[in-house]
Amino acid sequence: KVLVIDGDTGRHIPDKLLLREQAALCLTDAYYLGMEVIGLSRDEFPAPEDEVRPMYEWLDRPRPPSLGPRQVQLDFWASPRFTRKTYGMAVWNLQQIIREPNSRIIIDGQERQSAGDTVKLMREWLELPELVRLFGRFQSDDWGKFEFTVAQRDRALRDPTVRALGLDNSEQGKRCDIRWWDDLIGKSNNNPEGILKVEQ
Repeated sequence: KVLVIDGDTGRHIPDKLLLREQAALCLTDAYYLGMEVIGLSRDEFPAPEDEVRPMYEWLDRPRPPSLGPRQVQLDFWASPRFTRKTYGMAVWNLQQIIREPNSRIIIDGQERQSAGDTVKLMREWLELPELVRLFGRFQSDDWGKFEFTVAQRDRALRDPTVRALGLDNSEQGKRCDIRWWDDLIGKSNNNPEGILKVEQ
């Protein structure tokens, strides 16, 4: 067991207080969540803190109050480094789930399998002992390959917490609060027909 000492007073900080502080940091600081709690190494997340924090702050900026129920706000983020973009967005979406377990997120990829890999990554992060220690068990009976629902959800919603879709999957009847389009154009569809399909 490691004792944490307050540098100003020299007193031991109780475990419950420390857990509360760590949980609060995870809810407000996506960079802390990714680097310190999920434990991403610099190789997995090759981006300096001063590059990544502004992106998270931009994503967390206040939304216009005038958005109606059928309106959406699109945010675009382009990055030359694939790993940084994927891990950065995965951490931010995970933070949204921790903040609001009733969130519904759709991850779209060129193929469902590639989007499913991101779903798998997020699912594995939610099973990490450190996250479970801070926020409780996330794993539920609906813990599948391409979609999952967290155990903390307290509303009866038809759609899962996270769902992976590809360009060939039907989207009819699927609802979400956050939609993440990731690498919709690649080697197999980088042509006029493929780009037209993405635009549609």
